[in-house]
Parts: sequence; structure tokens; C-alpha cells
Amino acid sequence: MKEINKKGWDKISLGEVCKNLNLSEREPLSNGIERYIGLEHIETQNLHVKSWGDVAEGTTFTKKFLKGQVLFGKRRAYLKKAALAKFDGICSGDILVFEANDKILNKKLLPFLVSSDRFFDFAVQTSAGSLSPRTKFQDLAKFEFLLPPKEQQSKLADLLWSGDTMIEYRKKMGEKLNQVYDCLKFASFFLEPQNKRYKEMSVGEIAPLQRGFDLPNGKIIEGEYQVGYSNGFSKSHNDYRVEGPGVFTGRSGTIGNVFYSNEKYWPHNTTLWVTNFNDNFPKYIYHLYSSLNFENHSAGTGVPTLNRNDIHKIKVRIPPKNIQIQIAEKLDSMASQINAFKKNLEISKQIQKQLINQIFGGYLHI
Repeated sequence: MKEINKKGWDKISLGEVCKNLNLSEREPLSNGIERYIGLEHIETQNLHVKSWGDVAEGTTFTKKFLKGQVLFGKRRAYLKKAALAKFDGICSGDILVFEANDKILNKKLLPFLVSSDRFFDFAVQTSAGSLSPRTKFQDLAKFEFLLPPKEQQSKLADLLWSGDTMIEYRKKMGEKLNQVYDCLKFASFFLEPQNKRYKEMSVGEIAPLQRGFDLPNGKIIEGEYQVGYSNGFSKSHNDYRVEGPGVFTGRSGTIGNVFYSNEKYWPHNTTLWVTNFNDNFPKYIYHLYSSLNFENHSAGTGVPTLNRNDIHKIKVRIPPKNIQIQIAEKLDSMASQINAFKKNLEISKQIQKQLINQIFGGYLHI
């Protein structure tokens, strides 16, 4: 790891390298503008705009932006919304439109500058208002940072955009892996051949569920056994109620997710847990129940609740145990690949974020 000192970098303010544009477009369709962007279309800490509105469907927005300019959410700056425009359009008045002075600042660096933690923090500090705080460009223009020489700017911009390209590629690959996983699950549980080895049975016959056990927060004593809630494991206790392996799902509150444990655990009363696997392979039951969309059987308008009697009636075709094991192993292998891919993606994001913050902070390590 080589440390590069910022000696020779010039202290400068945002207002010296960037201007805030307030162009108006009152007849967008007549002038070939078909899309608009509101704050809801800019994702938190994502420079890429992946959704937008259709001008033809109606909008009150009139602020114009052009491809290559940077969009920055001035309202609720703590949401960290900044993006690079990939097309001409109009946007909300709560979005500032930045354009770099390319004679001083490489325009490819501007998106990263305004998405650095220091800049977002500055935007929050300069915001006014209690319910919906907003910042102003006249305040943001005072933001100071160290600007490298123009030649070095180009190298840094290329480095950052290369990292961004890798992150976007990994996101798309992750989405495809999830699609393959979903297809594999669907084929495993719902497209199997109609042969005599597969039996049609109800959930209640395969691996019945029952309500978990009461455990008030005040009675939890930290220990070695995990407590399973409707949204998964979140606390530990010095006692358990169920020997592993175990499968449970949310009964009240968070409905639909299914969880698995190899260890002894305490299923909370907000869950339904499998009381008997009836010689079925536990990990297969976990994958099967994860595919049955239990949330579609919830009731209640306030706090959703799952009635075990309703899901016990669900009919599925179930294979012999040896095939269950094969299916579970395939799905486990695929899930492990997805989890490893997610970890690598998060590492890439962290490295990119650290790099951005180092460039616009103290020292840069590369």
C-alpha cells in the first residue's frame, strides 16, 4: 500500500469549481424531453438513476437538467442522494443541478466529490427546517476541499469510475444469480415429474408448526442460545426450548421469511416453529417453506398475523428423503455462492467509499 501525500493539492471551494444551474423548461414534450426525476427516483448513495417519471403522464416540474450534469437532493440531505444524469430531463425543485467548471475540475470527479461523506455531512449541517430540512447552494458553495493537479484528477476519475463499473457489474451478476436461484427453487418444488415416488401432502402432514414460547424482554438472561423472532435471530438467552435442527417462520409482525438453525434455540411467541419433521430432511423443509409465500396467508389490517391452521392446509408434492437431500444440497450450494457474491460486492462498495473519502479527506492510500 503506497501512501500519497496531498502536497501540491490546492485548497478550493465548491463554488469555485462548480455552478448551480436553474434552467427552466415549461414545454418539455415540445422540446423533446420525455422524462422527469423526483427525489424518489434517486437512490441513497447510488450515482446511477434507474427509474424516472413519464412527462406525458403529467408533472409540475420545470427545472431542466442535461446529460452529464449532477443531481443533488437538497431536501433531507441525510438521505445522501446524488446522481449523474444520463439523459436530458426535468426535475424536482428539491434537486440542485450541478455542472463542473471543466477548466478547473475534471467533470468526471464531480459526482464523487458531492457523494463523499464530508460533503453530505456539510450539506446536513447547512440545512434548515425541522420537518423537511433543506440546504442551499449558496451554503454548499463554501464547502472546501483539496484539489489535485489536472493530470492527477484524470487518473483519479478513471480509478473511481473503474471501481464504479465493477460494482455495477457485480450488482447485475448478483441479480442474475438470484434469478437462477429462484428458478431452481421453483423447479425443485413445483415442476417435478408426476411419478409415484412423489406424494401430495399438506404442510400439516409434512412438518407441522405451532406457536412459539413467551419470553418477555425483561426475563431474557444473556446466554448461549439464540432467540428466534418473526424477523430472525436477534438476542440470546440462557435457556432453550427446541433442539436443532430447527425451522421457524414469523407468526406476528414480520410475515413470510423462514429461518433455519442447526443449534438449540428458543422460538419466540411471535413465531411458528416446526414441531416434527416426520423423517423429512430439515434443510429441505426450510427451502420448501421458504418457497410457499406464507405472507399471502396472513390476516389482520394492523399487525399482520399468520394462522397455522391456514398454512397447514397448503398442498405440495414431496419426494422421498434421498431426493430431498439432493435438492437441499443444490440449493445450499447456490445460496452459499450468492452469499459469497454479496460479501464481495459489499467489500467493493466499502473500498470505493473509502477511496472517495480519502481523496476528498486527508490522505489517499492506493
